[in-house]
Amino acid sequence: GDWHKTFKYTDNYPIPIANKTGTVLVRVKYCGIDPGEYHAAGGKLPFNLKTLPAIPGLDIAGVIEDVHPSCTRFHPGDEVFGVLPVETGGGCSEFVVVQEDSLMNKPASLSFKEAATLATASITSEQALASANLKPGDRVFVYGGATCTGMWAIQSAKRQGCYVGTTARPSKAQAAKDCGADEVFDYTQKDWHKSISSKYDVFYQTTGFTFDIATAILKPLNQSRYVTISGQNGKDPETLKLMAFMLKLISSKLWSFLPWYPSFSFILMSPTRALFDIVEAHVADAKEDESKPKTVALVDSVFKLEETAKAFDKSYNGPHGRVLIDVPGNQ
Repeated sequence: GDWHKTFKYTDNYPIPIANKTGTVLVRVKYCGIDPGEYHAAGGKLPFNLKTLPAIPGLDIAGVIEDVHPSCTRFHPGDEVFGVLPVETGGGCSEFVVVQEDSLMNKPASLSFKEAATLATASITSEQALASANLKPGDRVFVYGGATCTGMWAIQSAKRQGCYVGTTARPSKAQAAKDCGADEVFDYTQKDWHKSISSKYDVFYQTTGFTFDIATAILKPLNQSRYVTISGQNGKDPETLKLMAFMLKLISSKLWSFLPWYPSFSFILMSPTRALFDIVEAHVADAKEDESKPKTVALVDSVFKLEETAKAFDKSYNGPHGRVLIDVPGNQ
């Protein structure tokens, strides 16, 4: 889409009020742009999740400015990060009202910039891997290990005692290794997956549409699990709708009667407080205990709030990490 026509920047938007039970007002310091948001910008987000006009931005990091009297989890001055509802967005603004259950404490050792890359990626991957019922010793393949979602998945699977293989281009291989990946394959090489001799129990697809590769490297299909968050084959919104529908159909119970298919799950992010607690604990634990896998947060680029259209251009055209908005007055 032409974001330069879609977006309108204003510097006199009224400051919202946390006047509903369980809400807090956050002064946003950085906002992360999720790659899927370019569909919403043109009013073509699948399933009509967002009513336009709307403020984009799902991942946020900032400081609690005010709280509703009913809130108990946070207080003014607390440093937080979290994810806004897909239905509303709102992160590309100086202030946003959020349900306190959608936020996590930001450790002092984690910068606001790092924190703004994590929420959507971490919640999505924790939900996806939970659906795969991981157990210690499982061999997990993360397709797209240099994406924000993929990097968190590597860290989470390692934390759960799994062996992890992944894909990354050579320039990003070290980032995947820093997350704890045991093997990193160069997906730019033709037939790279044919060199894999030891099969995997779980295939987690964070990008693209690679069912043929998944079935080639998984163990006998009736003993393996295939989890995907990617319903997109190309960037056309109509294709996205079709692929999402097909994947939901494939993952239905009807397919459980076919023994030659792996267990199949198509994940749409559905944040819960339990998932937030897992992520919050991991971030705090990884920073305090050097023996634990390090929380790796990858920033592709940073744009000013008035450059949001340029940020969407970058997010649309294959970023290597999260594209961030640097909100005014955050220094």
